Amino acid sequence: MNHVNILWRKTLLPLKVTIKDVVNMLDEVALRIALITDESNLLIGTVSDGDIRRGLLKGLSLDSPIESIVKRNPLVVSPELSREKVLQIMNSNKIQQVPVVNERNEVIGLHLWDELNAPTTHKNLFVIMAGGKGTRLYPQTVNSPKPLLLLAGKPILEHIIDRAKSHGFNNFVIAIHYLGQMIQDYFGNGEKFGVKIRYLNESTPLGTAGALSLLDPKPNSTFIVTNGDVVTDINYAEILNFHQQNNASATMAVKRYEWQNPFGVVQTQGLKITDFEEKPITRSYVNAGVYVLEPTSLSFLKESETCDMPTLLKRLKEESNSLIAYPIHEPWIDIGRPEDLSKGLSQMSTESSNLRWCSNCLAMSTRPRITFNKDGLCNACDWFESKKNINWNSREAELIKLLDKHRNNNGKFDCLVPCSGGKDGSYVAYNLKHKYGMNPLCVTITPPLPTALGEENLRSFIESGYDHISINPNYESMRTLNKFGFIEMGFPYYGWLISIITAPIKIAISNDIKLIVYGEDGEVEYGGSTETAKNPIYDTKYQRKVYLEGGYEKVLNASGLNDNKLYYFTFPKDDIVNEIGIEFTHWSYFENWDPYRNYLVAKKYCGLKEAESSNAGTFTNFAQNDQSLYPLHTYLMYLKFGFGRANQDASIEIRRGAMTRNQAINLVNLYDGQLPLELIPRYLDYYQMTQVEFESILDRHTNKDLFHKMENKWIPKFSIK
Repeated sequence: MNHVNILWRKTLLPLKVTIKDVVNMLDEVALRIALITDESNLLIGTVSDGDIRRGLLKGLSLDSPIESIVKRNPLVVSPELSREKVLQIMNSNKIQQVPVVNERNEVIGLHLWDELNAPTTHKNLFVIMAGGKGTRLYPQTVNSPKPLLLLAGKPILEHIIDRAKSHGFNNFVIAIHYLGQMIQDYFGNGEKFGVKIRYLNESTPLGTAGALSLLDPKPNSTFIVTNGDVVTDINYAEILNFHQQNNASATMAVKRYEWQNPFGVVQTQGLKITDFEEKPITRSYVNAGVYVLEPTSLSFLKESETCDMPTLLKRLKEESNSLIAYPIHEPWIDIGRPEDLSKGLSQMSTESSNLRWCSNCLAMSTRPRITFNKDGLCNACDWFESKKNINWNSREAELIKLLDKHRNNNGKFDCLVPCSGGKDGSYVAYNLKHKYGMNPLCVTITPPLPTALGEENLRSFIESGYDHISINPNYESMRTLNKFGFIEMGFPYYGWLISIITAPIKIAISNDIKLIVYGEDGEVEYGGSTETAKNPIYDTKYQRKVYLEGGYEKVLNASGLNDNKLYYFTFPKDDIVNEIGIEFTHWSYFENWDPYRNYLVAKKYCGLKEAESSNAGTFTNFAQNDQSLYPLHTYLMYLKFGFGRANQDASIEIRRGAMTRNQAINLVNLYDGQLPLELIPRYLDYYQMTQVEFESILDRHTNKDLFHKMENKWIPKFSIK
């Protein structure tokens, strides 16, 4: 954990120091924070470089005492919190540092965002028991040791090493016996796998613990042991940390196992029947085959003694050593029988699946219409690089020419901006009105399950000085189309998506407006069709094909709704749009698109507020806050394509240089694929369906090549590479 880093101690300063003292310390230590403590090392508060700047702007000098700028009662965390929880807290509060204090409020460390996100290297020994014969897997193991059997295109043992390596372990020992030379030939010294590997050769089988007696030299720190036939998504760094935090002598990973008796059970007392239980379920924890041990445990083994791990643990317990269990909820397979191997093959990703990720961001090859160049860059990153060579002054001249074409000097509206009160529509409207002198009419299509924050942001936007119309299409029509989109397309607000495209056209026609300006071209910016990359104007055919995914007519025809209930859900006839001369464009064609810049402008000039904590399924809090169906939409996107809201946000942050790829992967692993459980009652009420029906729809749209279901949860077969 990074609070053991001794650098943080240099950030400790007494309350009596001056601003200059803090500045000097910040320059020397470069941790961007000072921890202000009393004589007993109890935390009084913190001072950041931002606090100093604000103090100087208020007239303080470098010689001023820091007392007036100290942030008292700062956010702190306890040493027991996991890395993931600390990251979540820091992200929710948008902070880069957080002090670690004990129950007395004594400072014992400092967490840093960059260090928590950086890959951690563990020097602890990682021992894999791979000497068994795999008798139950005959005939597959006649000519191959079980750990070399292929699972998803590579040996079981390689899966274990790869996962441990991803958690920072690179010092391996493999215990071998049956056909052990084959294992040694395949892995060698580990160099080609980016790790170090030594071997323990068992002349006779020594069991799941006995081979540890052959370790030479003996480890002098905590080490991990795993069976060579256990494939799991467990975080090995977390079980190591759990073991050390609990000061245990030995830790065993355990997996909850349920077994349902196929018969009704009768309870008796003598001949008397006391109770009945129909097909009862028995629940218990089973040994998952992963252990963490202290070096002292080796003293309980005799050299070359056959001993299984449960026997060793019993010996430790008999001597009053602390033994604890680490329950795992991650996918776990013990490859002991042919059916286990088959199960593993169905649950692991395959090398032949052709999954790939952008070499720069985290865009996934499953994204519709995505492409990759020869360097492995997705079309979104390729476009981001291409934008550096665009003459934006020339593009602005194109914009001005377009705006002048539609500019009215008679008080009428000269353009229409679809806007929910969020960052992007607000940014476009602000620039059109205040930078280019246009008179925009802003239009909002009320979302089906609006949030309180979304409604507040829309009010703030309107009150900041914009002409605005709210459209509320027929509620039952909207619900019918959304429900059909959810059931048939896995698109939970498809009706609303239709209306935010079709309704503005009808409002434009009724107000004699011939220019509709949207925010970004998502296809070009985020990876998709590049048809409009060099052409700012598009038509309704493009909207139908790309934005409505070709399902527009299908959904409307299947809805059973008559025309008078579909007014705001239908396109005007193409010849009417062409005759009037309505032009559709995206602002992102004319100016380098930056969602974070848009957020800052909308916050400053249009009253935009962000959510108090990160949004469901991601680490950001300033986008898509207007409706409750969006988290369901991005969860379904995750189930269908393998990437969700966090992946999209992280890819944007990588492109604009605000985040490294490793940091992004950590955040995506933490946030992507979160189903907003607290919103499910609202979804069931809105769609008028049962929980079983709701879950069956999610299951139907899940890509079974990417996910497998365990304990009623969809688990990815893949990991981001």
